[in-house]
Amino acid sequence: MLCYIQDNLPFLLKPSVENFYILMTEGGLDRENQAEYNITITVTDLGTPRLKTQHNLTVTVSDVNDNAPAFSQSSYTLRVRENNSPALHIGSVSATDRDAGANAQVTYSLLLPPHDPHLPLASLVSINADNGQLFALRALDYEALQAFEFGVRAADRGSPALSSQALVRVLVVDANDNAPFVLYPLQNGSAPCTELVPRAAEAGYLVTKVVAVDGDSGQNAWLSYQLLKATEPGLFGVWAHNGEVRTARLLSERDAVKHRLLVLVKDNGEPPLSASVTLHVLLVDGFSQPYLPLPDVAAAEARADPLTVYLVIHRLLVLVKDNGEPPLSASVTLHVLLVDGFSQPYLPLPDVAAAEARADPLTVYLVIALASVSSLFLVSVLVFVAVRLCRRSRAASGGGCSVPEGPFAGHLVDVSGTGTLSHSYQYEVCLRGGSGTGEFKFLKPIIPNIQAQSSGRNSEENPTFRNSFGFNFQ
Repeated sequence: MLCYIQDNLPFLLKPSVENFYILMTEGGLDRENQAEYNITITVTDLGTPRLKTQHNLTVTVSDVNDNAPAFSQSSYTLRVRENNSPALHIGSVSATDRDAGANAQVTYSLLLPPHDPHLPLASLVSINADNGQLFALRALDYEALQAFEFGVRAADRGSPALSSQALVRVLVVDANDNAPFVLYPLQNGSAPCTELVPRAAEAGYLVTKVVAVDGDSGQNAWLSYQLLKATEPGLFGVWAHNGEVRTARLLSERDAVKHRLLVLVKDNGEPPLSASVTLHVLLVDGFSQPYLPLPDVAAAEARADPLTVYLVIHRLLVLVKDNGEPPLSASVTLHVLLVDGFSQPYLPLPDVAAAEARADPLTVYLVIALASVSSLFLVSVLVFVAVRLCRRSRAASGGGCSVPEGPFAGHLVDVSGTGTLSHSYQYEVCLRGGSGTGEFKFLKPIIPNIQAQSSGRNSEENPTFRNSFGFNFQ
């Protein structure tokens, strides 16, 4: 008697004792490849003709936890638009286990990195442990966080439990939620910045440049510039893509001196957001006058030295931007002062230079010498004036009359004669303070005899007369 089974099965029949056989596995069984086998056992005798009998067996392979859950992808990339509502479903992860029963039941959990105070992932996302759905716990802000990533673990319920991991990367999509911000000219409520334009400027003269940035990215950060309002339309124009303000035509004497321009800065988002900036333009004949107010230090020096003339103050705004994504930038303002020369201390000395100047003894000696010479000169002038006054006072108190040489001074009395032969004489009047009379006598001049005789006759005819001041003349 013969007993056998199919040849294509991982089983074999092994004789045990007479008329007894053992069904044994010939190799390893994998339930995940084939969980059930149908075996036909055939028994044949050795007679003629041969007779046979068949018996069918069904062998079911039981499961063991030999397979870990497997994700459909090794990494997931999810996109969520910023300013989302809390508890928003942002995506799902999926893992399967080839085992059966409890060995195939998968649970999900988050694998968060070490606690980072700047990136609290536990407060950003959560996952459903049964189905792997991911939720955003709070609204995301693209300007604060552009992307973040975390791990997800899928574990079965076998014993021992097996697990696997996948990486999830969340990209925050920008929304147009930031209006353009104007960096120059500054709009902080301080005194407006005035741009100077010479009247001799040609058409296309660069007046200034409006500099603005947008906190968004992509087309939401594309800026365009537009001139909304102007004191004199057609005189100035704004380039749409770079914000340069230029003259549109030649300037004339009929154009107003002061101009006010309103420039609109608009992004390319949907819906578009905008900001406006006001420019003040002053038309001048040239840059030789201080049209702009001077700084405090410069103004004090200008008041001390009227010859100091400041030409103009330029303000330069420099933007430094990196090439990252998104790009980050910083700005710095430079003030440039144009002067006629460097003979005057237009700017204050740095601390080091000022310390060296104070420590230089030669400067101190020069200042002391200059002060000494000035003091000596002043004392000499005062002494000279005092001596002259003392001499004049002493001469007046002694009763003497000093008759100056040369032309007569203005305090002398002029007596003019009358008649055909008239002569003019000037006498200095000297009176004592203690005398009780107001009379004085003329000194006889030295003249020819004819004049003396004539004068004598006149004197005899009029020996005494009184002038209009009340003095008696003899």
